[in-house]
Amino acid sequence: MTGKRQKLTWCERIANLLEVEEPETDVSWGIFHVGGDHKPFVLNAMKEMLSAAFAAAKFKKGFVFTPHRIGAIVGTRWALQRSLGRDLILSQKLASKSPEFTALVDLLKLAEEEFPRDLVRARQTVLKAFRIALDQSAQEVGQFLDGFKQGLTLGVFTPEGGLAGSGSRTQLCFLVLVFGNELDVKFKTVSEFHDFATRTLGRNTAGDLERFQKFCQSIQLTFAKRGRPKKSETQKKPSS
Repeated sequence: MTGKRQKLTWCERIANLLEVEEPETDVSWGIFHVGGDHKPFVLNAMKEMLSAAFAAAKFKKGFVFTPHRIGAIVGTRWALQRSLGRDLILSQKLASKSPEFTALVDLLKLAEEEFPRDLVRARQTVLKAFRIALDQSAQEVGQFLDGFKQGLTLGVFTPEGGLAGSGSRTQLCFLVLVFGNELDVKFKTVSEFHDFATRTLGRNTAGDLERFQKFCQSIQLTFAKRGRPKKSETQKKPSS
């Protein structure tokens, strides 16, 4: 016998609304549940990028959806729509530095083509969230609106084009996501990836090799050990 499903709070209802904006087509925006066929280091990089993008929500391990936090998320969602395309500024800069990233320019073209449809979807989602929130107590409505204002004001991007809560780690995570699951195949060692990150993002962002190794460890990015594998006992030539 299965237990009864726990009733969602109104904040959780909005969270679910934001997570899947088009249930009939299963279009997931992936704010809270990062999934898919990704290696652990890719998933961890995604989570850090999302935390940086939703800086006003102050995501942290074990967070719960409060009226203020969900308001900040909704505000950030609308701010993201207003600044469509700016998330690819870094991609354009990288493309100009290395042929490795030229394919990313196509993402900007795709974003521009899909903008009208995405704008309608985002507006409908935000309005649905407001209908739910405005049906709550005056205190909770006030907290929601305060969070919405902060999310809208802080937004997703800085004037320079970086994520609102970004730092060196965020830029490194972006680099990880560029290569995705193929990263630990393309680069054979952490030193090789560090050299590439230094050339691409600069020494201040990449840091020294020791700091870079700690970053890789923190997102569970490892590389296969180099060297010729030893023959197993069954492969050894039998003695005469």
